[in-house]
Amino acid sequence: MPSEKHELETILFGSPEAVEDLRRAYFRRVMLLTYPLGFLAVLLALALDLRLHGRVVSPVDAALLPLLGLGFLAGFVLLLRDERYTLPVGQGLFWIFALYVLLSFVYQHFFFFPQSGRFSEVSYWAPLLYLGAFLLFPTKHAWRIGLLLWGLGVLTSLVYLLVEASPISNIWLQYHAAGLATLGVGFLIALSSFWYSTARSEATVDYLTRLPNRRYTQFVLERMIREAERAGRPLSVILLDLDNFKRINDTLGHWAGDRVLRSLAQAIRGMLREHDWLGRWGGEEFLILLPSTDGKRAAQIAERLGQRLMALRPEGLRVSASLGVAELRAGESPVALIARADRAMYRAKAAGKGRVEVDA
Repeated sequence: MPSEKHELETILFGSPEAVEDLRRAYFRRVMLLTYPLGFLAVLLALALDLRLHGRVVSPVDAALLPLLGLGFLAGFVLLLRDERYTLPVGQGLFWIFALYVLLSFVYQHFFFFPQSGRFSEVSYWAPLLYLGAFLLFPTKHAWRIGLLLWGLGVLTSLVYLLVEASPISNIWLQYHAAGLATLGVGFLIALSSFWYSTARSEATVDYLTRLPNRRYTQFVLERMIREAERAGRPLSVILLDLDNFKRINDTLGHWAGDRVLRSLAQAIRGMLREHDWLGRWGGEEFLILLPSTDGKRAAQIAERLGQRLMALRPEGLRVSASLGVAELRAGESPVALIARADRAMYRAKAAGKGRVEVDA
């Protein structure tokens, strides 16, 4: 499984494909637990029926429960071998389960209900279909699939009423109403999840560069300081400020300046290690957090960053940056650490720009 930092960055800043890969990884973890339980539940249901009646009473159970059980077992084996099977296996089992529930519903109407005046226990599982649709399929498709399954259930009840000339049962009304309500709840959960992700992204991501904003980077820095102090590991920061950036805005316009800033932000992120953190600190300033990195190593990283930035030509322009480096001291606050990096960065500017200075 990916690290916590990688998961967070994927959710906030990753492409839709990367977010989907992360969702699939979580879903696989849940399915590896659920599929064996489903297999055991099928075996138990068949065993209880055989013990009580000497046979599997429902022909639907006799035909589809073994198939469903084999599906759970095969799905578990496939997921152990390759995570790419996660969604195809889940969707395949969903349709087998949907067929089982629908055929069981037909059997209950025309055979079980006339004899007992109630639905059998298999009805308890029907709401799982509506919620499962929103987990396994895109929201638009899940809504349609849920309405289709619900409509087929209603159609079964209507056909029974016409064929058997039976009065409408309160059990049916409650069953279908509950199904429609569950479908609506599934849709609201999916919608709420989408809006929550959007709101979280807007609150933590810089609109222009799509990097973590200052507020969120400050939060991450505080957490990294606590972790570094607890583990006894070094932590360093680099404050990077693009040189003469105002000149770009003044001569080429702010739209060109925005494009340069975006391209440089993505370039800097691509130059860092996987566990490093890059955030926009303000204007043309960027803060880089380097966990498990002492000041000497951080200075080397800063030198390399400065050299590689000068080799870039965003919008055909030559750019440089002044970088200030500071290593965390024992008991030091985030504000004090950033202040030292800031002083080092201004020394780099005063010494001619395009340089690295370290506050030891």
